Amino acid sequence: MRLFLFSIALSLLTGCAAEVSLSSQQKEINDFAQANCLFWYFKDQGLPLEDIRAIAGGMVETSNLPAEVFQEIAQAVQSFTPVTGSKANIDPNLSRCFQLHENAALQAIVNRYP
Repeated sequence: MRLFLFSIALSLLTGCAAEVSLSSQQKEINDFAQANCLFWYFKDQGLPLEDIRAIAGGMVETSNLPAEVFQEIAQAVQSFTPVTGSKANIDPNLSRCFQLHENAALQAIVNRYP
């Protein structure tokens, strides 16, 4: 059930992204950033982390990108605070997962892999 909910959340996040042509490495970076962002939200909420940890770990294991890139991505996600807020009282850790496209540090990593 948790895997199903995570899959739906990740699909929604991916669907909210702007339609831009990305290289496979850029897509990997964005996908991992979204998974990592949800990981931190789940952790903050005290939700089980096994499934999302396995998914993120699988992304790292199957990627051709160096492990250091994924560490950079995690740091960029953790340090990101979106400028735009929400009218509703939404947890900022969840809100930022839907605004990663505004994260300049993450975009700098993406742009290194055309």
